Amino acid sequence: GGRSFVRKQLGIGLVGSSFSERWLILDLAQTFNRFRHTEVYCDPARPCITLPGPDGIRRYEFMLFDGEDDTVAEDDAFVRGLMDAVGPDRDAPIRRSRVYTFHARLAERWAEGRVFLAGDAAHLSPPFAGQGMNSGLRDAHNLGWKLAAALKRDRDGTGAPGPSAPSSDPYSPAVARLLASYETERKPHAWSMIELALTMGRIMTPSSRGRAWAVRAGFRLLGVYPPARDYLSQMRYKPPPRLTGGLIWPDGRSRKATLVGKLFPQPVVERPDRTRLLLDALIGNAACLIVFSDAPELTLPRATLAEAEAAGLQVIGLTPEGMNPQAADFTIVRDASRHLSGKAHASYREHAILLRPDHYVAATAPIGEAAALVRTARDLA
Repeated sequence: GGRSFVRKQLGIGLVGSSFSERWLILDLAQTFNRFRHTEVYCDPARPCITLPGPDGIRRYEFMLFDGEDDTVAEDDAFVRGLMDAVGPDRDAPIRRSRVYTFHARLAERWAEGRVFLAGDAAHLSPPFAGQGMNSGLRDAHNLGWKLAAALKRDRDGTGAPGPSAPSSDPYSPAVARLLASYETERKPHAWSMIELALTMGRIMTPSSRGRAWAVRAGFRLLGVYPPARDYLSQMRYKPPPRLTGGLIWPDGRSRKATLVGKLFPQPVVERPDRTRLLLDALIGNAACLIVFSDAPELTLPRATLAEAEAAGLQVIGLTPEGMNPQAADFTIVRDASRHLSGKAHASYREHAILLRPDHYVAATAPIGEAAALVRTARDLA
C-alpha cells in the first residue's frame, strides 16, 4: 500500500516529483447518469472526473483547493453542491466520501534482503491515466515467476550461496541476478507511467479559462479525424512496457527492429486439426521456445528438441498465416490471425524465440543455433 508499514520499517524513502494534490473521491451506491464512458470536466473553477462502475454505481473525483480541508468530505451541502454542478446525481445515495492526496513517487529501492516491494508500496501515481493498478499487476507478474524460480533452486539445492559468497548474501550469484532484475526491469516503466499521468493531469486541470477552452477545442478538433480520435480514446499513446535491461540477451538488431525486451503478441492460432485458441492458452506461465518457421518440425534439430525437453523447456512451433501446421513430436500451430505477418515479426521467420514466463522475449537466434537459447533458458527458471 501507499503508506507501506514494511517500506517505512526498512527505512526506504520515496523520491520523485514534488507533485501533490488533494482530491475528494465520492463513490455512489446508485447513479442517475447513464453515460457509459468516463467524463472529464476541464474546468479551472473545479476540475472533475466521473466514471461509471459495475451494477449502476459511479465515482466522482473533485479537485480541492487550499483552505478546503478533509472535513469537506463530511459536509453534505458542500458535496451535493459539487455533484449538482456536473450532472444529475445531486441526490444520489453516497457509499463513501474521502479525501485522497495524489503523489508521484518511487521507492528508492524495491528490495531489501528477502523483502520486496510492489504496487503502491513501490510507486505512487496520480490516477489520471488509470494505470495504478495495472502497474501493480505488472509488478506481480514480473516478480512472481522469479520468486518461484528462486524457491525451486533453493529446494533443488542449486540456489545456496557459493563458498566465496559473503555471509550476508542469502543467494547464489545466479539467483541474486534473477531477483535483482525485478527492479531493473520494472522501475523505468513505472516512472514512465507516472510521467504520463502527470501530463494527463496537466491537461485535465487547466489553470485558466483560456487553457480550458484550448483543451476542449483541441479534443473536438481531434475527434473529427477518426485515426486521431482512436489514438486518444484507445490510449495508444501509453508507453509500452519494454525491457532495456535485466534478464534479456540482445540480438544485435536496432531498438526499432528487435523483438528482444518486448512482449510477444498473442495471436489466435490454429492446430493441425483446425481447432483454434489463443497462443497464451498453449504457453501458460512457463518459459517457452517458439520456433517460427514454415516447417518447424523439419528445421528444429532433433538434438535441440531433446535438450529443451530435458531442461523442462516448452517448445511450440509456429507457422506463418499462409503455411498449414503439421502434426509432430511437439506442438505446432499456425498464426491464424496474421499477427506475425508484419515487417517486425516477419523478419524473424526461421528463428527461434525464447519467451520468459511473463511472455517477454528474452533472446532470439536462427533456428540452427537454438541450442544456445536452451542454455540461456536455465537463467530464467
